[in-house]
Amino acid sequence: MIALMILIVFGIWCVIGWNVCGSLVVRRVQRPLLRWSLIPVFWIVWFVGPIADEIIGGRIFDAECARLPEKKFFGPVHLGAGAFFDENGTRRWNNKQEFDEIRARVSDWWERVFVWQRKETRVLTFPVVIKRTETTIHYEPSNSLVLTEVRLWSSGGWIRRSLGTGILSGLTCVSPGQWPRSAETITF
Repeated sequence: MIALMILIVFGIWCVIGWNVCGSLVVRRVQRPLLRWSLIPVFWIVWFVGPIADEIIGGRIFDAECARLPEKKFFGPVHLGAGAFFDENGTRRWNNKQEFDEIRARVSDWWERVFVWQRKETRVLTFPVVIKRTETTIHYEPSNSLVLTEVRLWSSGGWIRRSLGTGILSGLTCVSPGQWPRSAETITF
C-alpha cells in the first residue's frame, strides 16, 4: 500500500515536472542546443532539489556521529550497608531479578541519589536541525560523576519533517560503548 502511494506521488510529481519543464524550458528557450542541454539539468534539479537538504544534512549528521565521544563510566559508587549490602559488605542479591526487586523497593531513594541531568544544544540549524543531548548521572551524596553519554538527534529534511513520525521519523545516534548494568554501578 505504501509503495502504491509512493508511485502515485511520484507520478503526480512527474506530470507536474513535465508541465513545468514544457513551460519553462521548451517554450522559452529558443536555441535547440541550449534547450536540449537544459532539459536534463531541469529534471536533475526537479528530482534532487526537494531532498537536497536530506542528502547534505545526512552527510553532516553521519560526520557528527563519527565524532561522538564514548560513554564514560567512572566506576561504581560506594553505598555502604543498607538495602543492597549488609554490615559485612555482602550483597543481598544473587541475580538480576533479586537486584531489581530490591531496587523496586527503594526506587524513590534510587531516583533521589542517582540524579540524571540532560543538557540539549543545537549543533546545526541548516540544512537540517541536529540536536545534541549530553546526559550525566551523578551520585548525589558525594556529587561524584557516575556516567556520561552523548546523543545526536535530527528530524531530517523538510519532507521527513512534514510526513511526521513513522518509518521516516528522525535520525538518532548514541555514544559508542555499553551502559553498565545497575548492579555494576554500586559497591559496598
